[in-house]
Amino acid sequence: MTNTTIPRSATPDNLTPLYNVYRYDQTNIGDSVLSPLFYFDHLRRGEIIDVEAHNFNQQVERVRGADVVIGGSLYKNFKPGFEQVRANKPKHLIAWGLGHNDYGTTEVILPSFLEEYDLVGLRDYGTKYEWVPCASCMRSELENVGEPQHDIVVYDHKSRPLPDTFDQFPRYSNEGNSIGRAMSFLKSGETILTNSYHGAYWGILMGRKVVVLNPFSTKFLGLKYPIPQASAEDWQRAVNNARPFPEALQETRSANRSFATKVSELIAA
Repeated sequence: MTNTTIPRSATPDNLTPLYNVYRYDQTNIGDSVLSPLFYFDHLRRGEIIDVEAHNFNQQVERVRGADVVIGGSLYKNFKPGFEQVRANKPKHLIAWGLGHNDYGTTEVILPSFLEEYDLVGLRDYGTKYEWVPCASCMRSELENVGEPQHDIVVYDHKSRPLPDTFDQFPRYSNEGNSIGRAMSFLKSGETILTNSYHGAYWGILMGRKVVVLNPFSTKFLGLKYPIPQASAEDWQRAVNNARPFPEALQETRSANRSFATKVSELIAA
């Protein structure tokens, strides 16, 4: 799919069209559910445009004069598409839950084009911009998670599976679009070993202990909550240093609700 209409109502005649542009990968569980259009009623009229859609050059023409939310990852392959959006002169340009994602480095460099946005909320903590973590924190599966069934579970990134030595533990990956199964799996572990951004993020929000193994991107450096990061060989030491963050769900939701109000005020002006 190249774009998706969010279920609810169509755009009324008196409202500017609304688009959320990001890498909408429906074979990646995190990417398939991160849009704020899914979680806030005043945004449900919007549409998603995949920045890597085969007909993106045609799709992006629709944003001229529209309200546009840019989200997800600032991976190098997506930045030209985000710049195309800006070049098509939307009415308002908003970053929501956007985050750096550079491989093979620990140097974080945010693109200068963010200075041209009307409103900026980044999922990365500690930048000069407002902290607005991924809107998937609004999902109901993160509430009332109950007691874990396993001491340790492993949640792989589909493109970078952890070594076979971790087969001793229950395993799942972020491949596909079954958010219900993914959430049920994550909440089953007292400690989650992962190299998936959303695996780590959702585990934190569930109040579980989380360890990032073999971190391959700067995106793991932007998490507000200081979870251990280690090589796969050093996982046991890292587990001993892991702890839950019971305040995380409330804090991330509060940040998103506050930002949603700012977005509503901006696009209504």
